[in-house]
Order: sequence, then C-alpha cells, then structure tokens
Amino acid sequence: MRTNAKWASPEQQYEIRKSIVRLLKSGKNQRETAQILDVSYRHVCAVKKAYAESGIAGIRLQKRGRREGEKRTLKPEQEKEIQQIIVNKTPDQLRLKECMWTRKSIRTLILEKYHIEMPLSSLGYYLDRWGFSVQRPQKRAYQQDEKKVENWLRAI
Repeated sequence: MRTNAKWASPEQQYEIRKSIVRLLKSGKNQRETAQILDVSYRHVCAVKKAYAESGIAGIRLQKRGRREGEKRTLKPEQEKEIQQIIVNKTPDQLRLKECMWTRKSIRTLILEKYHIEMPLSSLGYYLDRWGFSVQRPQKRAYQQDEKKVENWLRAI
C-alpha cells in the first residue's frame, strides 16, 4: 500500500517534497521517483509543477486551515462588545427572559443588537474562544443556614 502524503505531518510532507525534487534533479523520472518514495505519481507531478513555478517557496511548509478571523459571523468589534455585555450585565438588566447567561439568551442578544441569526453550536465555539465555560448553578437554597441544617441532621 502506498504512503498517503496528505496524512503525514506538515514536516514530513515537506521532507517528502524535498526528496521528490532531489530525485528529479538527479535524473530520475516521475514514475521512478514515485516508486522509490512510495508516493503517488500524481503527487510527484504536483510537486514538480509547484517547484517549477515557484522554486523552493512552492513546496515549503504553509500554514494550514483557516486564517485567523476568517469566515466568522461576528466582526471583532461586535465580539468585544458582546463579551463586555456578558461580563458586566445580566440578561434581566437587558430585559431578556432568563436570569443567567445561556447560549439562547446570548443568541437573542446578538439577534436584537446586530440582527444576526447564529446557530447555538457556532455560539458555543465563540464562547469557548472567548474563555467562557459552562457552569451550572448549584441546586441549593441561597438563604440556607448551614448551622441549622447541621443541627437538623444531627437530630434525625
């Protein structure tokens, strides 16, 4: 079975590309190079083309994935404003139904403020990126007197 270069780490991919160029420069043809390095013929052809067009820069490591801030629903200034609201205010101060911040209440806030519909799953990623974590309230009466509870438990 042939080595699938796309699943290799970026560093390994770069080493494979450099080896392809080295072998091609030494006089090997593309089929021989593919066989020696145990990669596909198409991969060798693509590397050869990239090297021919751009030199070593064409095969060099590149950052993979989306660029920072690309394809986001909210603009950076909108994100900062929402974060400030979450930290400094409660939903009931903004006349929202809930008394604590939930993804639904934040989605409602974004909809009212910016007229942007956001899926709850996307909002979860935003909250994680902003450093907010899921916290569940303790199910306990806030007016509870611990000494009275202790005495009551001892009496039982």
